[in-house]
Amino acid sequence: MAEGDIEEFIEQNRHLSELVDTYRGISETASSVHVVWANNVFLGCRYSPDLLEKVNEMAEGIVVEDAPVFKTRDEIMKNQKR
Repeated sequence: MAEGDIEEFIEQNRHLSELVDTYRGISETASSVHVVWANNVFLGCRYSPDLLEKVNEMAEGIVVEDAPVFKTRDEIMKNQKR
């Protein structure tokens, strides 16, 4: 393939390149959101209320059976004083 052919191909398919960049960004965002959701549900990680609200909206309809229940240090200390 000659150099001119490659440039012509790129020019003809520039819109495909832009679509790939768009979907790559969406994919990376979705991946980040699912990691935040899993960390929150299964590991008990805490995030800002605004982020968790957005994540929970996106995860609406997902049902997790037997998800672990986590307590904060304050809750544990409060129960030990009793």
